[in-house]
Amino acid sequence: MLAQPFCWLWQIASGQTCDLLGADLSAQTDALVREEMLKQHVVGLTLGIIRNGEVVYMKGYGFADREYSIPAEVSTIYRFASLSKVITSVAALHAWENGLLNLQADVREYVPEYPAKPEGIITVEQLLACEGGIQQYNQVSDFNTDALVQYILDHPQDYDPVAAIDIFKDQALLARPGTQFNYSTFSFNLLAAVIERAVGMPYETYVDSLLIQPMQLPYLQPEFRALRPYPNQSSWYRVEGDSAIADKIYGYDYEDVSWKLGGGGYTGTIVDLSGFARALLNGSLLKKNTRNMMFTNRKVNGKNSWYGMGVFLGSRHGEPIVSQFGHQAGARSIMYLAPESRDGILILSNTYGTDLKSLAEGLWDITRKSTRDTLCLDPFSDQLTQPVWKGEPEVAGTGVTLHWDPIEQANHYEVQWNTRNEFGEVTMTDPTNWTRQLEMERGLKQITSIPSIYLYDLPANTTVFLRVRALNDYLHEGVEGPWSKVLKFRSGSTSQAAPVPYTMVFDKLNSIGQGDALLEASPGVEWKLVRSEDGLRWRSGRWSLAPSGGGLTLDVFPGNGHASGFLELTMDLTGYSESTLRFSLDYLLHGTGDELPEVACWVRGDADDTWIILPEKLNGNGQPGEQHTEFELMEILQNYGQQPGEFFQFRLGFYAGSDAHSYLPQPAITLLSCVVE
Repeated sequence: MLAQPFCWLWQIASGQTCDLLGADLSAQTDALVREEMLKQHVVGLTLGIIRNGEVVYMKGYGFADREYSIPAEVSTIYRFASLSKVITSVAALHAWENGLLNLQADVREYVPEYPAKPEGIITVEQLLACEGGIQQYNQVSDFNTDALVQYILDHPQDYDPVAAIDIFKDQALLARPGTQFNYSTFSFNLLAAVIERAVGMPYETYVDSLLIQPMQLPYLQPEFRALRPYPNQSSWYRVEGDSAIADKIYGYDYEDVSWKLGGGGYTGTIVDLSGFARALLNGSLLKKNTRNMMFTNRKVNGKNSWYGMGVFLGSRHGEPIVSQFGHQAGARSIMYLAPESRDGILILSNTYGTDLKSLAEGLWDITRKSTRDTLCLDPFSDQLTQPVWKGEPEVAGTGVTLHWDPIEQANHYEVQWNTRNEFGEVTMTDPTNWTRQLEMERGLKQITSIPSIYLYDLPANTTVFLRVRALNDYLHEGVEGPWSKVLKFRSGSTSQAAPVPYTMVFDKLNSIGQGDALLEASPGVEWKLVRSEDGLRWRSGRWSLAPSGGGLTLDVFPGNGHASGFLELTMDLTGYSESTLRFSLDYLLHGTGDELPEVACWVRGDADDTWIILPEKLNGNGQPGEQHTEFELMEILQNYGQQPGEFFQFRLGFYAGSDAHSYLPQPAITLLSCVVE
């Protein structure tokens, strides 16, 4: 069968399973995967199998998120970890093939910012082969943690491989270049900087033009912290003792991996990895002689290093095997390829502390019995369908709740509305201001991650026109679907008071962000972050620091000197006439010793009233862990001559200091639930 390296062809309708092995081999594959997952406590993984140069199997096992019962699927996004090194190797060798890069040149010819070393020059080829003497992280001496933290703070959504070498450039070499093999992520970080300078374009742009665009890889991309959570992104786990626990603690990799993109910073699905590996096996990425050089066992001081250029080398039952392994926070991965037979096993998982090699070897033995070479590949369409409205608009005063049917592969929806049924360019006067002034003549837009939205503070007694479309900013570098039919309704005359009793459980937002934001809005109720500095971050739902899912975590991004801000609850309690009004909050405090967050709270009956600081701080008596507090709010308000009104507010103030290079558990608070009754 003729290999088709580009423009993948998907041969089944569903994108969640591709099984062309046959019933017997599929059953053996399932049994081995489940046995190994149970033995090693793997929470979730997705498997790809290549036979005779074609992808014949892709399937998810276990959970992408165990606490929320989200299954691992073909569409699940995982960290590639050190499989990124193979991408960098291909990029470097492709540049060499095209005369853009000299493998024998001193790396300082391209990156003079890397200082000369007394041990001698390091060549580009030595970076590829991990023979430059560069350390693996803090192998014998510490790398520059201040530079690492500063880089992460300065690059939330972009990659600068030259700036990133500040992290390790002053480390001493382990050995004279060319005299010792030493596996090193920093070696590939420096190589990314060399590639960028050699080809005259950003490193990731070169990879994009070489691999992602021509091969139509749907989700392969750098993982930037400002863009997390990615759609369908797996949660992270690690093995501790005889079980796997949610991995939500601390460390550089928990916060950011883009600083080492060339050595371990890509993310994607099994479809992306399978497509890349298939093209590598089929000779679509590099010329035959170049690939042979990449897969040739190097000799250092006359001894085999069992490493080529970006890949480990070995054998299985006498057949040469090319492999690479990845492990970092929340990830374990393997690429296990047989170049002669063009077979391969590809595994992405979400559980750190496991070893996937034995599983890859066992699967390789099973699938060698298959003679299938039918192509099954990309399940991800580059088209999103048109949303269909679901039910009638639920008008409540000057607010409205709208629903539509979910769109497959959408990760956001854009809603536009105005009062003239003339849609064009849409702007927002101040997107951080919760009382946003609507530019109704030109229209306004709002983004939501779920197929429904609550719009509030609309003009009273006014006809409003709305439309919605599906978006996916991550799929095929950004996809926009067609607009829905325009929906028309008339707003009411007054806003709707909040329901009492009222309960908020912080388990459904599933977002990560920094800065001012409206977090939740429903009739008569708003939760928002205000006056927050850049260092304050929220992580909600399954991304929070709650151990079993749920919660809204407020913390300070490590490296910021400090951050302060407020979480505000605003409720319309117009006409509330009861004599009691009890406010209760369940939450978690995170930190060690004296490093607990400083949390205080205030209330006021209406927007024009003065703030009343509550006598207790939410400090858990200096102890971390689960906490509960409650106040009789009506009594407090009456003592200060106030009554609950249209803008009754509760404000929670968060302050925490942070050492510039501290990645110990940061002071944080996780809200679990709030009740007003």
